[in-house]
Amino acid sequence: MKRQYIRAIYNAVEYFEDHLQEQATIAEAANLIGYSLYHFCRLFNAVTRYSPFHYLIKRRICEAAKELLETKKNISRIAFEYEFNSPETFSRAFRRILGMLPQQWKKTFPDIPENKLLPVFSKDFLNYINQDNFTKPNIIEMPEMKLFGFMGNDQKNILKQFDQMPDYLVSWQSKTRQQKFCFAGFDHQEPDFVSKILPAGKWLSFQHPDLGKNLDHAMNYIHHVWLINSSTKLLSDLELIRFYSDLKLTEIMLPIA
Repeated sequence: MKRQYIRAIYNAVEYFEDHLQEQATIAEAANLIGYSLYHFCRLFNAVTRYSPFHYLIKRRICEAAKELLETKKNISRIAFEYEFNSPETFSRAFRRILGMLPQQWKKTFPDIPENKLLPVFSKDFLNYINQDNFTKPNIIEMPEMKLFGFMGNDQKNILKQFDQMPDYLVSWQSKTRQQKFCFAGFDHQEPDFVSKILPAGKWLSFQHPDLGKNLDHAMNYIHHVWLINSSTKLLSDLELIRFYSDLKLTEIMLPIA
């Protein structure tokens, strides 16, 4: 993908971000970067993997979802602030995009579940997913795996307990979603280590050169691009990161149904 196209689409993304709570049209975004409406829609989809309309509506819903958790504003007020003409229209769009009604969202999540909310697409992210050597995830069968290491709530503190970089880093949410747990370790037994078993089954595997330097971009691509455009469904919120010895290649693995 040519860099000038990415820059142009990023300008359109900025326009949408500036108008999440204001009137915005796809035609105005196209005019802003000097493309016909037809060419703009095709190019936006090629660069972001979203149609302009879908991206704009989803960004509005996701920012509104944050406000539902962070503020005491009622649903009607938030709906109108994000350019929905009625609370009913807002609720229908909310359920279509996030899988539940706004009222259910407030009851389900005490904190903002980042992997469920589409972030603004930065220029770095657009460049990352449009590299010439960019590879898509694979689906693999993995046997049950027993890891040995340390577990806790803070990833940085866990890693400090190791003399060398562990081979695996696992994270998951508690059943009540009140806490996030992390486990780091190796696939061989060491003194004073605790164990964690990863289930056998199908896993989504994503590898890319220098992935370790772009883990946030990689996670955003998996959750907000690849899975959205795939029929594949996650089995749980478990995330497994595998570090290779040279640290130039990291593998992200997620259990799938």
